[in-house]
Amino acid sequence: PYLTVTETFEFAFQSRTGGRDKEKKQCASTENLTIEGLDLTVCKDTFVGNDDVRGVSGGQRRRVTVGEMMQGQNPVACCDEISTGLDAAVTYDIVHSICAFSKAARTTRVISLLQPGPETFSLFDEVILLSEGYVIYAGPIDQVVDYFAGLGYKQKATVDVADFLQLIPTPDGEMLFDASSSPEDSHYTSERFAEAFQQSNLYRNNIAAELDSPSQLSWRLEQGDEEALSGSMHSSKRIPTKVPDEFKIQYQNSFWRSTTLNLARHLTLWTRDKGYIIGKMFENIGMAVATGGILFGSGRININQEGDALTQEESEQLYKLMAGIYGALFMTTFHILLGTMTSAPDEIDGRSIHYKHRNANFYQSTAFVIGRLISTFPQRTIEIVSFGIPLYWMVGLNPTAGSFFIYLALLICYTIGLKMMFGVLAQSLPKKANVQGVGTFLVLLLSLFGGFMVFPDTIPDWYIWIYW
Repeated sequence: PYLTVTETFEFAFQSRTGGRDKEKKQCASTENLTIEGLDLTVCKDTFVGNDDVRGVSGGQRRRVTVGEMMQGQNPVACCDEISTGLDAAVTYDIVHSICAFSKAARTTRVISLLQPGPETFSLFDEVILLSEGYVIYAGPIDQVVDYFAGLGYKQKATVDVADFLQLIPTPDGEMLFDASSSPEDSHYTSERFAEAFQQSNLYRNNIAAELDSPSQLSWRLEQGDEEALSGSMHSSKRIPTKVPDEFKIQYQNSFWRSTTLNLARHLTLWTRDKGYIIGKMFENIGMAVATGGILFGSGRININQEGDALTQEESEQLYKLMAGIYGALFMTTFHILLGTMTSAPDEIDGRSIHYKHRNANFYQSTAFVIGRLISTFPQRTIEIVSFGIPLYWMVGLNPTAGSFFIYLALLICYTIGLKMMFGVLAQSLPKKANVQGVGTFLVLLLSLFGGFMVFPDTIPDWYIWIYW
């Protein structure tokens, strides 16, 4: 949500092209062309935003998604109900932009729309009409009304073409049926519509003829491959053509470059969320001061270690010392545990973006996981330092550099381990409530069987495996 429109397109461009266009001017030119074509110039430096972060409008956000998928080379792209939740004007603008880009780049775009308006429908060259899994028409838009008129279905003057086509295969389509001008005596079923289309001249002259005609190109993985259609009557007329390298590989970037791109992206998102960074820092400082105030100086108790036995007073002092040290360590780890558990459900909000990028082959899932994990190190370090330093010196733990830095290093490793554990929950469970419930159960297990609340010697044998 904290990336601007331009930065979103730049990330998509680098992910979908592999950064082959090294020149910054060419990269910027591609992004500007997309921004201008989608009419996003007025908000190109605005955050994309979400429900919590103010950004572009809903229609502009949908255009940003379309622009992401338009980066790179896409000979064929399919868009599924991109008009859902948008008004007719915004839908028209988006479809107009897609069609304009498609014609300019000589590519194919297949778009399914929910009740498109007549202006939007007129932008397309061809229409495919489906009913119950059957193709009942596929061909030019300017011939579709005449085709169904030949089957006995007349378009009313008050109904536009798109609504007319959606009405035909439904039971209400019987109102449009005129048996006197139809080969059939009753309203067509979906299966009968499909049979009629396959028997039509439109199907034979366009689709069947195209399927029966050989391609003018003979595609090869490598330039020196053998002719795939050797022995075919058309093989001598075909032009040997090498498949472009970018179409032979799933991901355009190497694993490490994908990891670097994800790391840079998540670091940018993190640094711009200043409210979260400052809030967590003051939260940790406040908790450290409160905990350190309760256990203040409990680690500085001196005990006379001369002699083999401890007096009653020395035993009490030793008990206070151990209680202070273990209490400080337990409160530290418990605070980190709770903080990690409560932040885990928020990761679900980013899953939809990751799934969109993964399905579009932006990057490998492993690259996303590693890049995102590394990007959390600065935030975890800030939290540990802001909590660990005040608590360490207020409690009075060992005042040596070695002990102090080992203490911080262990806390950072502990935090990263918890982050990975709860991250697995956030990426595996379907809802935030599930993550919260399972996370609370894990907090209970780790707290009870961690060795502080219940000593390991008193844990029954059938539960001791949880401790280990």
